[in-house]
Amino acid sequence: MNRLIYLASIALGVNLAAQSSNLKTHSVEIQKIVKNDMVGVVRGYDFGTPADQIKKTEDAKFEAETPNALIYKVQINEKEFCEVIYYLDAAKKVKSFGLEFFETKDATPEEKLVDDFQDYFTKRYGNFKVNDKDDEVWTSKDGTYQIELSDETSGDMVEIEIEIYKKQ
Repeated sequence: MNRLIYLASIALGVNLAAQSSNLKTHSVEIQKIVKNDMVGVVRGYDFGTPADQIKKTEDAKFEAETPNALIYKVQINEKEFCEVIYYLDAAKKVKSFGLEFFETKDATPEEKLVDDFQDYFTKRYGNFKVNDKDDEVWTSKDGTYQIELSDETSGDMVEIEIEIYKKQ
């Protein structure tokens, strides 16, 4: 009996290790934006999370609320921030996520940051495909949602947009 419990605990330990986060191996930008990749999709939240729960537990700075979205701001440093947008359905539950990362051009080099986002998502979801808009697209391991990364940089601001949505 003890041997069976021991073997079960080893199997469970291997399973937990396989689910470990890779956030700590990435830049402070990604760590602060994603916050938690062991629970939920982004920042510990999942599709279907009620807006009221996000309002009670999100620790980023509240920016705005519309009938269809909650918008928060994650300050990375004085030159970098990310708007985290929780898009809501008619029942006021998360239907998709938007991450819009902004920085001034003299902050982290844009290519390095895009490469780090690509590396993070590839480690978490596998290889990406390029869509007709030249965006990188990853599909969740269970095949239910997609992550789309685009570089919308222009002028003096770097802007990286990430959309996370259920597959149709």
